[in-house]
Amino acid sequence: MIDCQPRSPLKSLIKPNIFKLFFFDVGLLGNLLEITYREQLAQSMSFKGFIAENFVQCEWIAQGAAQTYSWSERNSEIEFIHKSKAGELIPIEVKSGKRTRAKSLAVYREKYSPTRTIKLVGSVGGSDEDQTVWPLYFAKFVADL
Repeated sequence: MIDCQPRSPLKSLIKPNIFKLFFFDVGLLGNLLEITYREQLAQSMSFKGFIAENFVQCEWIAQGAAQTYSWSERNSEIEFIHKSKAGELIPIEVKSGKRTRAKSLAVYREKYSPTRTIKLVGSVGGSDEDQTVWPLYFAKFVADL
């Protein structure tokens, strides 16, 4: 977890006593939480954002990511900060549903003016207010940036 302006090297900014835990199998995670398949399809449970974040983390670990970073300040949190092949730091917000208002991403954009942002959402993608919006399953393409 990073709590200041992200800059390279990201590893030097992490707070070792503030971290996020992930369960590296979303199916087992749902089972442990006793979420039924019907609830998952209807998106009627309260942990759908947590499951979406875990899905993205699983995708990146499967592609060989050694470590992921997130940003938090007061009530705002960006789920992932990705360093592109060109060295650009890209904030990535994960939204599980169709309503994709990302207040934390707006706070981050206002504060640090990144050149690019990405929202991974539980619906179809597109573009929204000068940012890239991809469906969750496009998480695998982030490594190509």
